[in-house]
Amino acid sequence: MTECLKLVDHSVGELLINAADIQVESKQFLERNKDVLETIDSFRTAQAENMQHYRSLILAFAGAKDKKMDFFGLPVPSDFGTSEPEI
Repeated sequence: MTECLKLVDHSVGELLINAADIQVESKQFLERNKDVLETIDSFRTAQAENMQHYRSLILAFAGAKDKKMDFFGLPVPSDFGTSEPEI
């Protein structure tokens, strides 16, 4: 995420400067900033693909490649939810 923010920092700054010009109509503002948003989306997509690649390598190395993942992208224990909690 930090790398993505570093890459789009300039684009976000440009977007904010453009947003401050309240004399520009909404349609013109959106047209003007379409390229900025597409650039941000491009960086975001590339970063997500890169993260997925490294995640796959780490999971394969850890032997968790085919395991079900939780919300945070961590392997779910195989006995999750099937046994009583230990006291």
